[in-house]
Amino acid sequence: MNAPPGLEDVFRNGAHKLDSILFGGIIAASLFGCSTVQTITFFRHREADAWLLKATMCVLWCLSSLQLVLLAHWLNFYLIANYANPYALLKPVWSLAANVIVTETSCCLVSLAYAWRVYVLSGRKWVIPTVLAVCRLPCTFFSFFFAIRSIQMETFEHIFENTQLEKILYAGFSIGTVYDILITAAMCYYLRKAHRKAGSNRMDSAISRIMMYAFNSAAIVSMQQLATLVTYAIMRDNFVYIAIYTTIPGMYINALLASLNARERLRLHQRGPLSCSFPIFRGEIEESTASRLPHQTMEAETHMRVTVCYPQSELMAFDERVEEVCRDSKSITRTSMHLSDSILSSV
Repeated sequence: MNAPPGLEDVFRNGAHKLDSILFGGIIAASLFGCSTVQTITFFRHREADAWLLKATMCVLWCLSSLQLVLLAHWLNFYLIANYANPYALLKPVWSLAANVIVTETSCCLVSLAYAWRVYVLSGRKWVIPTVLAVCRLPCTFFSFFFAIRSIQMETFEHIFENTQLEKILYAGFSIGTVYDILITAAMCYYLRKAHRKAGSNRMDSAISRIMMYAFNSAAIVSMQQLATLVTYAIMRDNFVYIAIYTTIPGMYINALLASLNARERLRLHQRGPLSCSFPIFRGEIEESTASRLPHQTMEAETHMRVTVCYPQSELMAFDERVEEVCRDSKSITRTSMHLSDSILSSV
């Protein structure tokens, strides 16, 4: 009796396959714990957010929970129910295909959330965000098609030998990687435009932090997708590509929640005490503003300390100039705070 295709590889690499899926499952479970903590933090501190954003976060958390359940099923299938049965490693279990569908649904929702943020940052211009959202749809279609077709295959070897599925897999990961790069470039572009309108160093710092979050998130997820694609192409004898792919939705969701939860911290950083100096005088002017924003109402208290080194005859003209400069400074501060509110609310 001839052995099934790939059985020799299963006996030779079975331990590596089991190690890979177990390690990937541990990382995915850890990311789920992180996303749960961040979701709780989001709902505790973001009462003013739109109900659509809150509903999206609830759906994403539910999808993460479902992915963890499917992950537990196929870990149980390969590691416990079929312990010491190498033949089981030849067949893709149904929860693997279902996990692909859940994963792609989560990634698609996160991608649409980023497209919406680009829409808000662009000043409600719909052309670029719509193009970005449409570009993401082929990746979702390819992933669903791959999952449905793969569950109909008897063994992993049949999946590997199917050139149609191979092309679809490569195309899906390539589109997803390009999309992440484009969405990050669009966000950085519009944030850069806002950066030019900033009226204070703290505003510049806040926008720079947001750009850093966007760039780092896209870089990590893109590297994960490329790693999945490369390991699938050159290391099909083990399940390393499955382990890496399992962690992608967790990274997507955590990156989105981290950027959302960082908004309040950036607001507080931007609205710290403000010091202004005017070297045109032979003196020093310091302005300290403490702000509180309960339910979108602002109370500001301003304190001035002026040290003057002028003769007595020039004090009257100097006082008039101080009042004029301080009025301009307050106007600039209010404009900067309003601009920062609009930017931080959009991201």
